[in-house]
Amino acid sequence: MDIQKLQSIVADQREEILANDYSEYCSRPEESQLDLNSNRAQVVIGVRRSGKSTLCEMFLRRKSIDFAYVNFDDERLEGLQIDDLDNLLEALYMTYGDFKYLFFDEIQNVAGWPLFVNRLLRQKIHLFITGSNSKLLSNELSTHLTGRNNKVELYPFTVCLSWGPFPSSMKTTPFPPTRSSSAITILWPPSWPRASGPIC
Repeated sequence: MDIQKLQSIVADQREEILANDYSEYCSRPEESQLDLNSNRAQVVIGVRRSGKSTLCEMFLRRKSIDFAYVNFDDERLEGLQIDDLDNLLEALYMTYGDFKYLFFDEIQNVAGWPLFVNRLLRQKIHLFITGSNSKLLSNELSTHLTGRNNKVELYPFTVCLSWGPFPSSMKTTPFPPTRSSSAITILWPPSWPRASGPIC
């Protein structure tokens, strides 16, 4: 893919991310696991729509970090090959100028990405990476980025699994006592961690 087309995509994505307003979003404890000054890639994995991108972006913005950004979950980047990544990097520099922090969103869509990430780490670029497919990422992390990544696992926000009493300020209705445990299992997949008590 040529540099001009990539630059146009990167510029569009920059406008999108600058328009995000997280002022009313709450912070999440997983932010404390991210290390701004580490020479390891900060890799956030989890199921789709669990908030991986939001977590990374909010963390970087709260630290007042200028960062470059690419969202690989974009149909215009479908079919991007590892040979295209040098052109993508050039497009990023053309769009953002010099940068020390780089945020790759859903990078697992590009085959061979760990080799590219390794090279960027050797160039002392601080990397933040997200990926939806935790199995794919885990396999690639263990083979190509061993010792060069800080993995943070993110799960969706928990729901309140309690009969009450609920704080009067909560705009919610507790599950009715007739709700069966199997129904709760459907609402709360067994593969997700469970809390020992109610979390609201």
